[in-house]
Amino acid sequence: MEVELKLLIAPTDVAAFRRLALLRQFTTEKPRSLELRGTYFDTPQFRLKSRGMQLRVRRAEGVWIETLKAEEQPLAGLFGRQEWETRVDGPQPDLAALAALVGAGSKWHKALIEPALAKGLTPIFDSVFRRTVWPLHLPQGTFIELVLDQGELRCGDVREPISELELELKAGEPAALLDFALQLQAKVALRVGNLSKSARGYALCTPKAASATVASSFELPSDMTVEQGFRAIVSHCVTQMQDNESGVVGSNDPENVHQMRIGMRRLHSALRLFHKWVLFPVALQGELDWLGAIRAS
Repeated sequence: MEVELKLLIAPTDVAAFRRLALLRQFTTEKPRSLELRGTYFDTPQFRLKSRGMQLRVRRAEGVWIETLKAEEQPLAGLFGRQEWETRVDGPQPDLAALAALVGAGSKWHKALIEPALAKGLTPIFDSVFRRTVWPLHLPQGTFIELVLDQGELRCGDVREPISELELELKAGEPAALLDFALQLQAKVALRVGNLSKSARGYALCTPKAASATVASSFELPSDMTVEQGFRAIVSHCVTQMQDNESGVVGSNDPENVHQMRIGMRRLHSALRLFHKWVLFPVALQGELDWLGAIRAS
């Protein structure tokens, strides 16, 4: 199980990021760099994507590695996903080897052994980038691998730049990723990244205008605690806001802005509803006050 936080960084801020004393504070090793070239595979009908699966073959330091990921919906840039990988002899995936790794009986195994998948599997898009890796040993036994990726995604003649940080949890609690990300963000401008390279690659190959995301209804189980209910409601509000971010940033459709504001109003209402039962840290309350002021402006 991979737990990872993705952050976007402007190429113009990378030099300042590399100079951060914060990076040297928690490591005794020099960062290492390597060139990574990968190809993502699927059928023309995107059979793997429709099942929430990503299949990639990547060459790194002279070795071919195939990787299968089963991705969950990220929340605030935090990805939790199952991952299987093994060496292969060349640039083509070995479905039988992955099926053996996944194990019989799972939905992933059933998808991998489908004859239609083996017959229709083809390269969809490529990723080419330089990765710089810092192994970071934080307090309380937390071990994080921090990587900086700079390069591009390629689908035919279409290109999209890659400039992002990934904080992968190797040991410790997921909250440590967010705490360290806040320390980084205090030094250099960063944005939460809610799309994996795979998701961005598929979007590059099948471009379409960003559509506004309307809040969906959901039910809370009767046996939930107050804290669990609070978490579920807030997560639902934040997801709606995140889903409209790309439209707010990259399109002129006012509906994206409208739905973003609805998500913010829903979040504000949830925080007011639970204020008697849930205590907020002072720093977090300051951020929420700022968000409320932006919402009202």
